Amino acid sequence: MKQSSRKLFRAPLQSCAGLAAAGVLSLLGATALQAQTQIINDNFDGQSDSLWTRYNLGPITQFYTGFAYGAAHFSFPANPAGPSGNYGYKILADPTWLAPANGDPIPIGNARAASFRSQEQYGATRFQIGVDLAVWNDPALTWNQSVGLIFNAQPATIGPGTTDGYAATIEPVAQALYLSIVTGEQTSTMARQRGIPLDPTQQYRMVVSCSDPLYFVCTLYHLPDTNNPWVSAITTDISYAYAPGFGGLLVFEGNYPSPVAGATTTFDNYHSDSPAAGAMPATVTDLNPQPAGKATELYPTVTVGILGESRDTAVNTGTIQLYQDGALIAGGDPNLHIDTSFVHKPDNEGSYPKTFTGATVYYTNTTLFPPGSKHTNEIVFQDDASAWHTNIWAWTTAYPYVYASNSLPIGSLSVPGFDARTVHSSVANIDGSLYKDPTNSIPNIVASAQAVLAGQFAVDLTSTNYVKVVAYSLSGTGSGAITNFPGLCLNPPSPWQYSFAVQVLTYLELSAGTNLFYLSHDDRVGIYSGASLKDTSNVVLENIGSPGESPYFSVVAEAAGLYPFNIVYEQGGGGAALVLNSVDSSGNNHLVGDVANGGIPAFYPLVVKSSTSVQGPYTADATANANNTLATAPVSCDGTNTLSALNLSLTGGTVTLPSAPTAPKFYHLDGPRTTKITGITKSGVITYTGE
Repeated sequence: MKQSSRKLFRAPLQSCAGLAAAGVLSLLGATALQAQTQIINDNFDGQSDSLWTRYNLGPITQFYTGFAYGAAHFSFPANPAGPSGNYGYKILADPTWLAPANGDPIPIGNARAASFRSQEQYGATRFQIGVDLAVWNDPALTWNQSVGLIFNAQPATIGPGTTDGYAATIEPVAQALYLSIVTGEQTSTMARQRGIPLDPTQQYRMVVSCSDPLYFVCTLYHLPDTNNPWVSAITTDISYAYAPGFGGLLVFEGNYPSPVAGATTTFDNYHSDSPAAGAMPATVTDLNPQPAGKATELYPTVTVGILGESRDTAVNTGTIQLYQDGALIAGGDPNLHIDTSFVHKPDNEGSYPKTFTGATVYYTNTTLFPPGSKHTNEIVFQDDASAWHTNIWAWTTAYPYVYASNSLPIGSLSVPGFDARTVHSSVANIDGSLYKDPTNSIPNIVASAQAVLAGQFAVDLTSTNYVKVVAYSLSGTGSGAITNFPGLCLNPPSPWQYSFAVQVLTYLELSAGTNLFYLSHDDRVGIYSGASLKDTSNVVLENIGSPGESPYFSVVAEAAGLYPFNIVYEQGGGGAALVLNSVDSSGNNHLVGDVANGGIPAFYPLVVKSSTSVQGPYTADATANANNTLATAPVSCDGTNTLSALNLSLTGGTVTLPSAPTAPKFYHLDGPRTTKITGITKSGVITYTGE
């Protein structure tokens, strides 16, 4: 597994004072600070940031003639959510790494830019600031960004390498929300919330609030709903809590060094104020399933966090009521549990508290709702000032479900196994950088593997193999593996263990209802089962690998049958493993495809189809498939293993019909790779070649 440190900023090695004196690094438009006495709103429709103070690294040209890099750009594009005349505030930071011969000569570190509201200085005890993230992670860029808010930024420190304060950011690649302390532009995580399935096509709102000088709450909302938070990060810290400071907007690029990756976000609807006493009561901070979100569990647990600590009021826990689809869940329901003491934040860093006074509600559904069905929850509670609070939100079931219309009848195929293709690229990087880290490893996202498999980068090695099971590890035995990845020998020398992708295709024999699997993997995996072998529209799972995630997953089949499965695996650097097991009714794991030892059947995904008309339609021909024989050649890369015929290269095959057709019949081969029929004999033998 590729390990990386998380640094929101990277301080320049050269002193900031010297750079500022030379006019290289600048904080533009600064004005005298004044105590905040008003509510501040800016929807940017006036297409001006004259009331903002820009944080800008460059462009750097003073010391190195001809070099210009690291500049920040500020513009006002139309908000894609509309309506006409609605504009946002786009902050773009150029890459801070030049061509290989130049690099980052000063250096100034990670690409970053910010803008501060120059009139406001938050009071020492109470504030809230928020902003919409209108275009926050452009899918066309796939940059590893952190974006969000700066708050309590100390006025005398603002500058490259010197900024002190706090930051609230989302990191799309990590799928996490962070609260961090910033000291001299070096970040220490205080609070985090992992497992946030953010959609780059959607807009979100981030709000940071403080009702006590020691406690900070960052909540994330899915727009347009600003009443029901998705998730929150909560922490307490005293470092700058009593020191008033700026609030502002931040973009930061984590892939340093990179000659192409910068950072950019379009913000909208900035708001800040200092709420009056009593205006920040106990509040809901976390809802799961998330509002307007998708519940991927078969039996989703409804979870509600209600924060009372350091708010103006506390939670009256005896008044909490939860409704499901309009019906009150009775207090004696065995599936309902209310923790009347705490909101839990187990991901918080180190010595930072992981529980906060309040309440957490848990309700486990025991009904398997229809796939794609919509459901509603309502939480009602009273605070100790006798005020009632209500949150109502909806969500949709989205557990892995495969439709019978996409399957083949059981018995259609007879050749067991998988088609496995490995592609290695020593220069592959999802942002095009050759300089991101010493291993040149790709980012840990399935999109990296898809880019490598699609040939977007120069290829060093590619191998297509016929395999009996999915049980691979670089060591040959880790995580229950029995061989190396197809095409790689055991313990390959550097750089073969970095930046490769694997695609495994098969038809799995599923029972009607729930089918349970156990997946061991390092790094990321995507599994899909759609209308065809390579269809990725129906996601079984994707980008799993976050700490604490269960290795178990389930697939619900509409009917018993053979279903196409497309497994995409990404290896960035370090250790690597991909092992797929099915789980029997007793909870025991068995390698998928190892039928003799209890694994569910898997069939090589070459389907012989036939029709009485050349125009079709063509359907799977069980008789023809029963006599399909693959032509293979051994690959001497396995070492000792417990299953035979591992890592065989595939050159083609023959289909032998039990008898020649008495009427005209036409045949079609539907497989994972390019396949060509090379001959048909009168006796009914079809020969073919393939990759």
